[in-house]
Amino acid sequence: MIIDMHSHILNGVDDGPKTIEESMVLLEQAVKEGITDIIATSHAYHQQFHTSVDEINKQVNFLNSECMKIGIPINIFTGQEIRINDQTAQHLITGEALALANSKYVLIELPSQDIPAFTTHIIQQIMNQNKIPIIAHPERNRAIVEKPSRLAKLIQNGALAQVTAGSLSGHFGKTFNERLYNY
Repeated sequence: MIIDMHSHILNGVDDGPKTIEESMVLLEQAVKEGITDIIATSHAYHQQFHTSVDEINKQVNFLNSECMKIGIPINIFTGQEIRINDQTAQHLITGEALALANSKYVLIELPSQDIPAFTTHIIQQIMNQNKIPIIAHPERNRAIVEKPSRLAKLIQNGALAQVTAGSLSGHFGKTFNERLYNY
């Protein structure tokens, strides 16, 4: 079993595919790469994108149905890449934000430039719900790149971190890749 835990495969909702056809091509490619399960993690509470829980459920149900109908052997689960804000923990309690595949793991995204002052507090609130926050692509956060000990502090407070595969393979450039390996 190979799980892709962070993917933008829902169409027309964020910076992922624009059409259902593009979503299906991505799913077919995932299967060719050996992925058996994929979590649709559209953006939530991001300044440019917010995908509602209802829209995610609707599209995931549709994609699972289409994959079954045409024989693409993949399971698609719900989730969100939640841009951290002071209400993140409350959104999880009310069901306005989703954990990964109905698990105890929650994918949170920091802003690109800084780490909000309330981040450690939100991590603790999420953990108080018996959930584990995972910081999405911390290598893209300028404050962490400038001072990696900031990420270490968040991890010491209970968060996990998820590095983007493209960062490891050099997709974002040599300088970016060198900074990542200096963590």
